Formats: sequence, structure tokens, C-alpha cells
Amino acid sequence: MDPQITSQVLRQARVHLLAHGECPPGAVQARIASSWQRSLRAGVQPVGRVSCGDPLTGSEMRQVLTRSEDLLAIARPVMDYVFEQIQDSHSMVILANAQSTLLHTLGDAPFLNKAERVALRSGAIWTEEARGTNAIGTALVEATPLRVEGAEHFLEANSFLNCAASPIFSAQGQLLGVLDISGDQRLAQAHTLGLATTAARMIENRWLLARHQRDWRMHFHTQAEGVGTAAEGILALTPDGLLLGGNRTAMQSLKIAAADWGHLHWDDISAMPLRDWLARGHTQTERLHLAALHTGRSVFARLVLPQASHATPVGAAPPALPGDRAGRAPL
Repeated sequence: MDPQITSQVLRQARVHLLAHGECPPGAVQARIASSWQRSLRAGVQPVGRVSCGDPLTGSEMRQVLTRSEDLLAIARPVMDYVFEQIQDSHSMVILANAQSTLLHTLGDAPFLNKAERVALRSGAIWTEEARGTNAIGTALVEATPLRVEGAEHFLEANSFLNCAASPIFSAQGQLLGVLDISGDQRLAQAHTLGLATTAARMIENRWLLARHQRDWRMHFHTQAEGVGTAAEGILALTPDGLLLGGNRTAMQSLKIAAADWGHLHWDDISAMPLRDWLARGHTQTERLHLAALHTGRSVFARLVLPQASHATPVGAAPPALPGDRAGRAPL
């Protein structure tokens, strides 16, 4: 559909929402419609002067950055990589914490100037309650990657934006923040959401590896070539097989819930008990082995034991992390 027609349809749907309290059927994507209704209930006015509350003071922002220093240290190299991919495309990369406070931004100067007009900058708070439907705040509410394009933004002032955001989770399923790529709606790129999602997974993998340097790790994928990429599953476990945490790919593919960590064992998901794995000498980190799962599938897996040296702090992101390779093979 023509972008201008799409924008017109969305604006008419928003007018209908304001008048009747609900979106006309089929006019707006379900997640966007739900977000619009949350924005309306929060008292956000889509047209006119935007009041987003008082900005953070310098002292408050320093406290926020201090609390987020581990996430920032691990995410910055990934953000640099993403910015290299989108440079000169009138776009920016944004990292926000779990409260929708923008922590760090990278972008093309001309677009940063436009973004500044709507407070798309470090220290700004982009919750739905403050700014209506937007990729950062809405992705955190929905806890899933999503895109908000043009007039899908609840605030008319933000309709020039095309944004894609993916939440970032810890190895225990805790919401850490969100990685967002925002750009000019007129220059929207179809691959942006995929890039944001891959970047978020790279950050999650780096977080897991830094947090679990002293633990055993199982890296796996249904394809041998997928092990060591951003698409691999990673589990952290104790020497007796108790599962301590895992990345999003592991949780989704093995149907593990956050409440399962600390209760589920490797033997509960694998047809090959961990003791048999060790008895067969499957601890060489350079080798892959085929492991049958109780789900009926098989995966290529590599068991990695911790190094004898002391682990570095979480903020000191280890170099050459396996999850940094942006693989595209599906698990």
C-alpha cells in the first residue's frame, strides 16, 4: 500500500479511537491497537504540545548510568557494529534500560538533529505512559521485538520516525533493556527489525558469557554451522548438570521457562546423560557432538568448561565471544 494512504488510514483510525475508545476492526495491527489503547488510558494526547515530564537531572542520569554500567559495557561494541551497518542511512542506534530511559545513542548527525526535536536522546524516558506508542516503550511492555512505523506512533510529532526495537534479556529471563534502530520514515529499510533482533541476541549472549565465566556451558544448534553464531542456543550449568540459565534461543527451542532455572537438569532435556557425555570425553571445546534431545530432535553441541584463570568483571566484555558472529541459520 502507498505510504501516504497507509498514514491516512492510521490517522483516521486514531481519530476513531479518540471518539469511540477503540480502533476500527482491521485498520491497525493488533499490537499497535493495544498500545494505542494503553496510551489513551494513560492520558497521552496524540496531537498538540507534548508534555513528557521533567527530564532527569545530571545527578539522576549519573545514577542511572552507574546502575547500567555492565549492560553499557557489553552493549557498546554491538552498537558500534550495528552503526557500521546503517551509517549514512539517516538512522540511529539506541540502548535503553528496562525503564525506557535512553542510555546511549549513535547516529548520523543530520538525523540526530531531527531526533533531538522529539527528545530521542540519552536521558530521555520513552515509556508508553510518557510518549504513547513507540518501539522502545512498546517492545518493553510486549516483551517481544516489534516495529513502529510512521503514523503507528501515537504521538503525531513522532510520525516521521520508523523504529524497530528488540528487548534484551538476562540468562535468567530478566528484562534488561532494549536495543532500538530508529530512522526517517521516508527511508525505511525492511531489514531493520531483523538487525535489531540479531543485535539484541548478540548482547544477550555476551551478557550470559560474562556472567557465567565460572560455570560450564553447552553451546548448541540444529546445524553444525550455527554453533558459535548469534543464532546458537547457550546453556549455563553446574558440573552435576543443574541448569543455571540460558539465552533466549535456548529457552524458546527447549521450551524452558524462567522459573525452571535452578530446578531443571541437563538430563531432563537430553537423551545423553551428562555423565555419559563426560565419559566419552566430549569436553574438547573445538569439537562438536550430536546430542539427542527428549523432544525427539538432535542438535550439534559443544560443552565448554571454565578456564582455570579468574573471571573478569561483567563490565569487561571478553574478546572473541562465540555469540558475536551474526549467524542467520534458524535453530
